[in-house]
Formats: sequence, C-alpha cells, structure tokens
Amino acid sequence: MIVHLHNTCMFCQSFYFFPLFAKMADLVIAHFNDVYNIAERTHEPFGGAARFVTAVRTVAQPSDKALVLFSGDVFNPSTMSSVTKGKHMLPVLNALAIDCAVYGNHDVDFGEETLIKLAGQCPFPWLLSNVIDSKTGLALAQGKETVMLTRNGFKIGLMGLIEREWLDTLPSAPPTLEYSDFVEVGQRLTRKLRDEGADIVIALTHMREPNDVELARRVDGLDFVLGGHDHFDAVHLVNGTVVVKSGTDFRNLSEIKMRMRDKAKDPYASDTRDRSETAFGSLVDKPTTIEGHRISVDVTCFEITSRFEPEPTMVAIVDDLCKDLTVKMQKPVGETTIGLDCRMESNRTRESNIGSLLADILRSEYGADIGLLCGGAIRSDDVYGPGVITAGNILEILPFEDCCMVVRVTGASLMKILENGISMVPKMEGRFPQVSGVRFVYDPSAMSGQRIVFARVGDDPATDRPVDLNAKYTIATRAYMASGKDGYEELAKAEIVREEEQGHLLSTLFRRFFLKLKVLNAFGNSRRALRSAVNHFKAHIHHPSSAELVAPLTPSPTPAAQPLLAPPASGEPPQLKKNHSGLELVGKFLKLAPTPQDRILTVAEAEAKGVSLE
Repeated sequence: MIVHLHNTCMFCQSFYFFPLFAKMADLVIAHFNDVYNIAERTHEPFGGAARFVTAVRTVAQPSDKALVLFSGDVFNPSTMSSVTKGKHMLPVLNALAIDCAVYGNHDVDFGEETLIKLAGQCPFPWLLSNVIDSKTGLALAQGKETVMLTRNGFKIGLMGLIEREWLDTLPSAPPTLEYSDFVEVGQRLTRKLRDEGADIVIALTHMREPNDVELARRVDGLDFVLGGHDHFDAVHLVNGTVVVKSGTDFRNLSEIKMRMRDKAKDPYASDTRDRSETAFGSLVDKPTTIEGHRISVDVTCFEITSRFEPEPTMVAIVDDLCKDLTVKMQKPVGETTIGLDCRMESNRTRESNIGSLLADILRSEYGADIGLLCGGAIRSDDVYGPGVITAGNILEILPFEDCCMVVRVTGASLMKILENGISMVPKMEGRFPQVSGVRFVYDPSAMSGQRIVFARVGDDPATDRPVDLNAKYTIATRAYMASGKDGYEELAKAEIVREEEQGHLLSTLFRRFFLKLKVLNAFGNSRRALRSAVNHFKAHIHHPSSAELVAPLTPSPTPAAQPLLAPPASGEPPQLKKNHSGLELVGKFLKLAPTPQDRILTVAEAEAKGVSLE
C-alpha cells in the first residue's frame, strides 16, 4: 500500500480539480450522499443546492471520463419535504446529471408508491440489490439489481447494497420484503459484473461505516465501496478496495480520480492482494493518493464553501421553491441561551441537551412516567443558537410526520427497550435513546442485550428508585418507535394508552413549549404577576429536570410530575428547583437553557463523575 498526502496551498486546492489534472485520470467520480436542505446556510460551509451544482459540474470534468454517483437519502427528511413529499428535489437531482444512485432508507418515508413515482421522474437508474418483495419478485421500489456504464473505454459495473437495520427504520414496509446479506449479494454480483466484462466494480451503499468496511474486507474483486447513511466524510483502504463516505446535506462532495495501474491483473488474486486496512479519516481539502489492488486513486473531500459560486439557474429554482415557505419559516418562535446540539454524532452516541429537552417535553405533555425518543428523530446535523429559534429551525430539527403516543410496559420490557437503544454502540445508529424520567449506566464493551449496569426511574438521584421488573410504567414516544421500528419491538407489544390519532407531532409540541414560555413571561412585568401566573398554572407545571417545562394547558389524564418552580415565599419571586437546568430565571423572565442531565452514562463516565454503580 502506498499513500501520498499532497500538501497544497488553498489556491492549489481550489485549482486541484481543473481539467488539466483530470486528463491524468482514466475515470473521475463525483460522489455524494444524504442531502436534505436545498437552501444554503448562513455560515460556512454554506452548502445549498445552487453552490453544490457548481461544485459537481467543476469536479465531473471532462464529461467523457466522469461519473456522478449518489448513495441515497434525498426525498426526506427536511422542512420542505414535509410539504412537497420529496417532489421539490427532482429539479435539483436532474440538474446534477447523476449517472446512478442507490435508495436510502428515508427515500421510502412517504411510501413505496410515492418513491416509485419520484424515481420514475429521474433520468438515471436507482439501485437496490439485496431487498426483494416476494409477492412481486421485484426489488423494493423497483430498484435495479445492477447497472453497467461505459466511460473512456472502461466498463463500470454498479450494485446497490443496504444493511438489515435499514429496513427497521421504514415506517410502512411491505410485510413481504425479503432481505439478503450484503456480503453474500456483494460476492455474487461482483462475479456477475466481472463475467459481463466490467473493468471496474463499484458498490453504492447506504450502510453504516463498519458495514462498508466489512463489505470491502470480505468481498474480493470490488474496486470501490461508495457509501451513504453516515453524515461524515471518511476514506479507508481495505483489502485493496477504496471505501469512501462523502459527508452530508449539500455541504460535502468527494472527488475520486482513478488511474488503472494493471488492467490485466486478476481482481480476485489472493496472492497479490494487499489485505491490510488503513483508515484515513477526513480528507477535507487534503488530496490523497491511495494504491488499491488494480487501481491508483486520488481522493479529496471538498466542503461547499463560498469559493463555489451559486449556479444561476439553480438559484432561481431554489428561490422559487422556498418562496412560499420563507415568511412562515423565518418567524421567531423562541430563544435559547445555550446552543441546541442537533449534531448526529451527539444524538446517536450520548445524551444531548436537545435530546433530553425533547424527551422532557414528551413526558410532560402526556404526564407519562418516561419520555423516550431515538436520536435519529433529531435531524439537521447542526447547532442552533444561542439566540433566536425560528419555526423553520424546529422543522429542520424535527421534520418527521408521525404523531406521539403513550404506551404502558413492564419494568422487564423497559429494560429490553433501553438495551435495544444502546445495542449498536459504537455505531452511530438512530436507535440510540434520548430519555426523561429514567437514568442508566451501561458498559459498551459488554455483549449487546446485557450492557446496562443499573437503571433507575425518576428525576432526582436522591429520590429515584431501581426499575421494578414487575411494575408498570407509561412511556411517551413517537408512533415510529411504538410500531417497533429501529429494533424497538418491545414497544410494539406494549399496551396502548394514547393512540397516534390522539397525539401530536413532536415539532408541534416543541413550538407549543415556546408558546407556553411566552404566556408565562407575559406575566413577568412584576414579581407579583409572575407569582400569580405560576400559581395559576401550577397544576400543569411539571418538573422534568432538563426542560423544566410548562405542561399542557388542559389537564393530562395521567398523574402529573413534580412542579417546575418551588412555591414562592411571601414577597419573593418563584425560585427554580436546584436540579433545574432547562430554564433559567433571567431577571423576571424564564429563558431556555437546556443541558445534559447525566441520564445516560457509560461505566467509565459514571466512575469519572463519581456516580455510584449500585
């Protein structure tokens, strides 16, 4: 294995993909994955569809040598897709001149029939090679098994592979779907494509990074694994195969320049194949040469910054699509004194401030014992604030359209539910839990299903109690999880206390939370008025610790939690309880200030914080 890092200046990096350099390559690939928001951000890297079109057209040169490949997730979730059901993405995809794509799990969010219609309006093929509907004999959403393309005299064979967990996330998967192991299908289709004359074989995938690496490790004959599903950029060389992940959300684009070193070399030759593994991490603006089994490649991941001018036609398209939503989405709904951490890496690996806040809102709204959502419910992969939070921000964070439910489970089932949430750690799986009303410590090195060291129910470490395996607990959660998705089968078996039809969108509850703060603060012109307001609402003011939120203005059918504010002494303003962290009293007003509450800790974290493991 030979690796060269090209230490170029910024000018050279921006010049790196000019056609002069592309002439040295036999094949140029522009690769991207997981794109959601077409409008650019207000800070670098700006991203956005208009700048992204410019970047793709710059990289994919000359056209007779270039491929544009996409690894899934485009039609949902986003603020706009909740209105258009993904249709707004069609002019963007078509402007990118994509050659081939694989379906992502969120592409199926609006149902298989909708996806078939959307894919049918794309001038490029969609792949899905290892999921078949046994009733029709066709792949899910009629994805193709393989595709053969030709560039610069080379035949390029492509397949599209997903992981089994992908299916667990589908809101309405047909019961007749049959999944085949991605390694077994990868081996079979690599042989098939080679037999059909492919010079280069590429697996487009929508899987987590460890599964992409496993595919490359176990399937000889692959040249590239170009993956999606993860929202970061990374490059590996595994078993002579180049593995590339390309970031997220029109903010990253991978440029892959390939040279064929030895076309006659046997792609399966085990005696000459270098089976070592190297993880290069992020290659943002770091062109790196990697020597694969039969090929040599230069890989760079570009951030879509202001150096890429917006493409004028796409600017007009984006402006037109955003026009109707702009006014509504820019409306301020509240303010936070602490940044709301909606990054994927935060919400899928540990307790986050936004996760605990939303779990508290869920629990408080329905008066449940426990609030539970999965980290994958929190989208946008960004940090909001400190400062104003808009209606658009809320829909970026929470774009999904399933309503909330309340179920009742035994303590034994609760333990299985929590175990499922952490079963895939250290993978950044969407099932990772964000909780309220329960705290637990787990050992990530233990066997899945046996990782929790202890779990206790309650808000206050001084008064909480161990989970009673025979007791019953109510859980407020999303319908998505209550239907057993993301491995939460125990929730699907639970007694239903509140149906989905009786629930609300989580985004609606979040907006309602800010409205309640405004109502309380409207009484804040005097201490007496604020005391009066607190007394007026105290039957509906709950204390879920992180959010310290005002509960519904109509009584909940289940018992309320503890009050948010301690009863005010005569002549004094109300005092926040000591373990309050979601709101802070600034002068006469309540301000949002959520912080993690040590509800989910690893054993190492608990020991470092002096938390008892008993």
